[in-house]
Amino acid sequence: MLLVMRFFSHGEGISETTLLKLQEAYSLSALMYASAALTLHSKQISELNACWNNVIRKIFGYQRWESVKGVIYGLGRLNVAFEFLVRRVKFYKRMYLVSWQCVVQALEYIDTVKTK
Repeated sequence: MLLVMRFFSHGEGISETTLLKLQEAYSLSALMYASAALTLHSKQISELNACWNNVIRKIFGYQRWESVKGVIYGLGRLNVAFEFLVRRVKFYKRMYLVSWQCVVQALEYIDTVKTK
């Protein structure tokens, strides 16, 4: 949260999209770090989503009661809940590919041992 406040306090004159990209690069990446390997309850994901929505509200000047869903989707972004799902799918895909490569390498090794 300290990074968020630092960007907002020194972000005078920076465009909203640039400030959003900075927030995504620093704050969102810190929020999402290792998210694929974590097991979070829906309430925890909802709280993280609310935290990120507040960052977007601050950048674009929305009030607390105003929805930022349109801003998020209009910019081609995903909310935190969907971002968790995307990262989890990518994580499992990489795990599957790595494990499959290990099987292939083991079979190739067995073939080389048999031919000797």
